[in-house]
Amino acid sequence: MTSSMIELVAEKMREAYSEHIGEPCCSWSKAKAEPRKAWLVCARAAIEAMREPTMEMLQEAGDRVVVGCCNLQLADAEEVWQAMIDQALKG
Repeated sequence: MTSSMIELVAEKMREAYSEHIGEPCCSWSKAKAEPRKAWLVCARAAIEAMREPTMEMLQEAGDRVVVGCCNLQLADAEEVWQAMIDQALKG
């Protein structure tokens, strides 16, 4: 079981890579420490890259995110997005 979003992303990236190259991989918990560290660094970088949403993402979120009966403004959607990514990066 993963303990953080960073670890979850690292595990899924590793699995996707193994599938892509056609090589089976052992479970995340049985993987060697050094490759796990490398995947964690890559996962952190990927999550950090997602921290700044694109305008398209903001417009989509702004159009669809509803709190109660009021639509959030784009700035609010950006703050919510960044807060979620910040929380994921704390792991």
